[in-house]
Amino acid sequence: MFVSAKPGPWAVAGYPAQ
Repeated sequence: MFVSAKPGPWAVAGYPAQ
């Protein structure tokens, strides 16, 4: 999993935030 600068629903779900 990737780490996004701004956490969101995708981070919780475990989606790669780009």
